[in-house]
Amino acid sequence: MKKFQTADVKKKYLVYYKIANYYRNKRFNFFLKVMNVNKNSRILDVGGTFDFWEDLDFENVTLLNIIPQKSNFKIKAIIYGGGCFPFDDFEFDVVFSNSVIEHLGDFLDQKLFATEVQRVSKRYFLQTPSFWFPYEPHAIMPFF
Repeated sequence: MKKFQTADVKKKYLVYYKIANYYRNKRFNFFLKVMNVNKNSRILDVGGTFDFWEDLDFENVTLLNIIPQKSNFKIKAIIYGGGCFPFDDFEFDVVFSNSVIEHLGDFLDQKLFATEVQRVSKRYFLQTPSFWFPYEPHAIMPFF
C-alpha cells in the first residue's frame, strides 16, 4: 500500500489531514490497481504537486499545474495557464487528476480539459468530490 502526506495541510489542520489522507491513500491505491501502473509508467498529473509524488517510487512523472512546483530527476514540473496541454498525442501511459475538473471555469473549459486528457493518453483516472461524500474537502467541514 502506498502512503503519502501533504505537510502543509498536516500542520494547519491535523484532524482534516487524517480524514483526507485516509481517503486520499485509499483512492490512490485504487488508482494503482485499476490503472496497472508501475514505477516506469509515464504519468501526467494534471493539477498535481511535487509533495504528492516526492516519496513515491515512480521514475517518470510530469506535473501540469498553474502553481509552480519543484522538480527533480524523477518529477518534471510544467506551469500551465489553461487551454490545450503542451504535449503530443498519447505521450503518456496514464493521466492522473485529483479534484481539478470541478475548479475549471464553465462547461466548455471542463470539456476542453476532458478532451485534452483523452488526447495525451489512452488511459486516465480523474477524480472529483462526490456531492454525497460526508466531508467537504474545500471548506474543511463535515456534512456541508
